[in-house]
Amino acid sequence: MSRRSRGSSLLTQAIAPYRTARLLLGVFSLIAGAAIIAQAAFISTIVNRVFVQEATVQAVTAMLAALLAVIILRSLSFYGNGRIGQFLSARAKSTIRGKAIRHLAHATVPASLSGQTGGKVSLVMDAVDEADSYYSQYIPRMAETAFIPLMLLIVVFTQHWHSGLIMLLTAPFIPIFMILVGLRTKTKSEEKFAQLAEFSGTFLDALQGLVTLKIFGKVKRQEQDIERSSLGFRDATMGILRVAFTNTFMLELIVMLSIGVIALDLAFQMLIYKTLSFGTAFFILLLVPEFYSAIKNLGTAFHSGRTSMGAVKKVEELLQDSVSADDQAELGVSEAGLAEKSHSLDAGPPSIALADVSFRYGAEGFSLHAGGVTIGSGEHVAIVGSSGSGKTTLLHLITGLLRPGSGELLINGVPLQEYSEAEWFGQMSYITQHPYIFSGTIAENIAIGARRESSREAIKQAAEEAGLAPLIEEMEHGLDTPVGEGGRGLSGGEKQRLALARAFLNRPALLLFDEPTVGLDLHTERVLQRSITELSQGATMITVAHRLHTIRGADRILFMEQGQLIDSGTHEELAKRLPQYAEMVNLHQGGGFR
Repeated sequence: MSRRSRGSSLLTQAIAPYRTARLLLGVFSLIAGAAIIAQAAFISTIVNRVFVQEATVQAVTAMLAALLAVIILRSLSFYGNGRIGQFLSARAKSTIRGKAIRHLAHATVPASLSGQTGGKVSLVMDAVDEADSYYSQYIPRMAETAFIPLMLLIVVFTQHWHSGLIMLLTAPFIPIFMILVGLRTKTKSEEKFAQLAEFSGTFLDALQGLVTLKIFGKVKRQEQDIERSSLGFRDATMGILRVAFTNTFMLELIVMLSIGVIALDLAFQMLIYKTLSFGTAFFILLLVPEFYSAIKNLGTAFHSGRTSMGAVKKVEELLQDSVSADDQAELGVSEAGLAEKSHSLDAGPPSIALADVSFRYGAEGFSLHAGGVTIGSGEHVAIVGSSGSGKTTLLHLITGLLRPGSGELLINGVPLQEYSEAEWFGQMSYITQHPYIFSGTIAENIAIGARRESSREAIKQAAEEAGLAPLIEEMEHGLDTPVGEGGRGLSGGEKQRLALARAFLNRPALLLFDEPTVGLDLHTERVLQRSITELSQGATMITVAHRLHTIRGADRILFMEQGQLIDSGTHEELAKRLPQYAEMVNLHQGGGFR
């Protein structure tokens, strides 16, 4: 199935299971059409008998009661369509939002890292909510327009073919104009939600970094950025409203002129040519506005529907374009998610090989050339180099967070893409200098590291192994002590120990560190080092190293310089044959290298 066909069917897919509800829309529309005709017939007959034939009110009492019943039936049929539209809207929005949330939850890590969080939240919440008018207004109006105008046109033709012909010739102007305006509306709607996503992303970034902005005195500049984004969203919204007002004016103009032409023709036929009775002319004159009103209502609903289509298109782009076709091919992602893989990852520590791997950030960005290197099963490797040499980029290539521009990453001799992402990340723990702590209890934050359901005792054991026991004992609620979003209330060392507790709970076969002890006091660093040493037993470990003792303790060292993997070997080997490394060690011993 092509991207276009998948995208264009998202709105209809959401209501595909509700065939009975859609059938009822047609039934209620038929009833409404019949009620409109009956209402016009009763009104014209009553008016003709009372005012032309001068009948008494008592003579038309039964007809008045029947008219009341018809009006009630008409109201109930339109009410029924409205309720069905609301039902479809609620179910469809739930389906679309569920798809978007599942997509974000199961997206590949590179796809999850792309884009602003605020923009994604805006799409999942606001853009999906915009689909409401498509289902609650456009779909019911479509059903009504499919039956009511045709029924009215047939009745008018049977009464006076001149009027029927005028209606037939003028009616197409409404949908033609409606389509032209609707196309413009869809484009404007896409612009609106692009602006909304930008505004949401800017606003959320500002909230998350508010303390940093205050410290550096950049609040005013960020305020200006938010104002610029909000004004862009306002302008896009006003653009849609301008189109809506133009649409309404033109539709009213077309309808007014059409009704005027028909009324003029009826007057000539009734008063001058004497070919039409008052009752028939009045009956037709009652049906004509209903005919145009049904089409006009569709036009108004069509405008709202196109706005919804523009909004949902952004959701479709989220579902389809978060990972491009090339990315899907590289990662083995099928339309339904990750494809079935032909290899299973062994439970033991993996071996990792980089076969002529290179990577570049954009066309003119930083480039890395790792060449060929092999990390043995259970080996402890340190990646060293000056700031900006590409250490973290190389680590991200090994984890699979970045995909090589060329070359291949082999795990146990098999290309990484041959394994499922869930299986690969299930064997790994990656601890950065600033691990993310969620709003919740300490126990809940530790349990995030579990790949399966973990007992309370297992969580407590992981906390003790990570050196968190003294901290937990000091807290009144122990493991149930809440921590703020981002780890507010915890020190840097406590955050690192909590991240280590997640790893202890999982006991991964591959450990990756972006030197977690930098910036910590000596006591905290020793506690963490003991925990890391224990955790790394029986695991392959790769560390971006900044400490000399970490470098010395590694089985092998990879030395990076200006995006190039210059050499690899033990500490003693590199100190003898690589002057850059020896200079770095000397700087460290003199306090220049952390």
